[in-house]
Parts: sequence; C-alpha cells; structure tokens
Amino acid sequence: MKHNILLLCLTFFFLQSCYTYQTATINSLETKKNYVVQLKRGGKDMEGKYISQTTEIVTFRVNKTNIEVPKSEITSIRRKKVSALMIAGTAATITVGTILLIDSSNDNKSEIDAIPSPNN
Repeated sequence: MKHNILLLCLTFFFLQSCYTYQTATINSLETKKNYVVQLKRGGKDMEGKYISQTTEIVTFRVNKTNIEVPKSEITSIRRKKVSALMIAGTAATITVGTILLIDSSNDNKSEIDAIPSPNN
C-alpha cells in the first residue's frame, strides 16, 4: 500500500511541467521574452519571442522567422516562465521517494523465500 501511494505521488510530479503561464497584455510585453499567443483563427496557439509592435501589428520570432500578427487577431497572451517552486518540489519528491524505496527494500517482511523451509 505504501509503495502504491509513493509511486502515484512520483508519477504525479513527473507529469508536471516546470513551466507556469502568466497572463500578459499587449502593452506589458517585454522584448526577447517567450510568450504563447492564442490567435482567433481556429484558436491556434503560437509560441515565440516578442520582438516589437506598432499601432496595429505585433512581431514575434518563431523558429528563427519573424511573424507579424495583427493585434485584432490576438485572443490572449501568456508569458511562459520557469517555476522554481516546481523544480524544487520535484527534486525533493524524487529524493524522498528514492530514500523510501531503498528503506522499504531493506525490510525483512517484504522478502520472499525462494525455497520454503521444512516444518519438521
């Protein structure tokens, strides 16, 4: 039972992303920071670095190509940030999980005898 809960917790933390997303506005964009932009056309997401903007167009660099997006086509903008808290939590969980697995493998109760002893 203890092993199942431990494995469930470890799996949960391994599946977590170390990134968080902070909502941004067009006026708060910072140059050369990564953003995820949701477009009105099909609700597609585009991830790129913010380069510049004019009164009607915002320019992002996506795969070494500058993409100009009309402001009217942008539904939402989120800034992609690395979460130090998630990295620290994942590292701590891995450490504790490893220690618990090693400790539980040393228990005599969990050993299985390959050759049963006679009851004579």
